[in-house]
Amino acid sequence: MSTSLLTTRRFAPLFWTQFFAAFSDNFLKQALIFLILFKIGGSTAHVLVNLAPAIFIFPYFVLSAFGGEMADR
Repeated sequence: MSTSLLTTRRFAPLFWTQFFAAFSDNFLKQALIFLILFKIGGSTAHVLVNLAPAIFIFPYFVLSAFGGEMADR
């Protein structure tokens, strides 16, 4: 077997895991925005649409330090 094939096979699971994680995060974020716009609507919709990405970013922001500590152990 060639080395490029081994490298590709080892890299492919990581690539697809990262790809689908980013895809699902963005898909859920867009679904939440559409839900806010078409179901809730009203005068506060623009504020809620701006806060929707924060719902998905907040756990990464809060838990990154804990994850870093666990990785260092």
